[in-house]
Amino acid sequence: MKNIELLKTMLALPLYTGVSIDTRTLVPGDLFIALDGPNFQGHRFTQEALAKGACAVVQAHENNTQDPRVLWVSDSLALLQYIARDRRKKFRGLCYAVTGSVGKTTTKEGLVHVLKHFGPTHASVSSYNNHIGVPLTLANCPPEARYGIFEVGTNHPGEIEELVSYVQPDVSILTAISEAHIENFQTLKAIAEEKFKIFSGKIGILPTHCPFIEVLNKKNLQWITYGIEEGDVHCKKVNFESKAQALLHVYTPWGEISYRPSSWCSHWIEGNLGILAALSTAGVDLQEASRYLSSFSPLKGRGAFIYYDSLDIGCIDESYNAAPLAMRACIQAFGLSEVPGRKILLLGEMGELGDHGPRLHEELIPFINAVGAEHIFLVGALFQESAFLLAQKGASVHWGLELFLLLDTIKFLLLPKDTLLVKGKNSANMCQIFSWLESWNAVTFSQENDWKIRQ
Repeated sequence: MKNIELLKTMLALPLYTGVSIDTRTLVPGDLFIALDGPNFQGHRFTQEALAKGACAVVQAHENNTQDPRVLWVSDSLALLQYIARDRRKKFRGLCYAVTGSVGKTTTKEGLVHVLKHFGPTHASVSSYNNHIGVPLTLANCPPEARYGIFEVGTNHPGEIEELVSYVQPDVSILTAISEAHIENFQTLKAIAEEKFKIFSGKIGILPTHCPFIEVLNKKNLQWITYGIEEGDVHCKKVNFESKAQALLHVYTPWGEISYRPSSWCSHWIEGNLGILAALSTAGVDLQEASRYLSSFSPLKGRGAFIYYDSLDIGCIDESYNAAPLAMRACIQAFGLSEVPGRKILLLGEMGELGDHGPRLHEELIPFINAVGAEHIFLVGALFQESAFLLAQKGASVHWGLELFLLLDTIKFLLLPKDTLLVKGKNSANMCQIFSWLESWNAVTFSQENDWKIRQ
């Protein structure tokens, strides 16, 4: 009965240009689907959606409106999912699904960065990778697009299988697996088994040294592996401490390609190899594709470099979340990097680790020590013991339960030429440091100009 209701609603809809669930991004001609949940009440924005040009509104909340543009269904999320499945049937391009504990969004954006040069490309916005974001992205996928790239995420068991049923990927891509969300999975093996549910369709792409690969049923798919030094798509040994390397040489079953990546960090190189493995399925020239890949740089919150000119201070922005594997990789890469002055670490605690939290934070200590940072700032209760242990080893370490408690100390200790690595879970709000740095930079600029005028 539910499918009949959804079909009738679909048939009653006017022609629409897109599907929206947020009036802030709605454009005239969109269909607005009002989703209601514990933290949002979409039906409260019905009139705003219509005023902004929505061609129709579908909602599950009953009211007395006589406006023919407002349609009622018993489950508005189910309608969004129904539209997504219908759109997937109409999409004839090459369809990718991407999951993993770290690197999903970067892999997705890297594919978009390259494939848009070869044909119309549609992809998930930001990190729209859950039970709402995936069907919303599909619902807005142009049937005529040549490539569709969909990020699929999970923080609880059983989520990926349903999301994959919407996407029905031709190519399934797995990035690195780590203890992210282990609080809800209990073991790393359980995380791996959940991630392996991404593999559907014709081709599966995964890291060469994927943990628990023995539990993966590999039948009926063409497999492509990638990794540093090993895999179908691999590179020769790279000296990650040297910036003198001109080109990265990548070896594939389809021939050797050479290009210059935008970063020589080991996790960035491995991510590039995964992107190249995926591009090998797209029917594009890999050498030409690699040239486009060379201009793909780390994203905001995921490795972007920010320079504050008046302060003469640089920041590596890794503030968008922090899984243990990503935290270790970023700290290690920072330790190997060449910077003009001192290295400063500003780390927020990692989340959703459950009983594993204290151990996984203490396991970061050798990586933190190896950086040789002038100062170490740690934020969050789970870092308190690590701060104590680092101080015992002679490190200049400063701990606070919240970031704002450390701001005065950070401002006092920063010097020109310093480079900061900023990383932590989203709820630690590590990204706030950038607005403060911007403010301090503006004040410094104003003071410098005042001094010049007086001279």
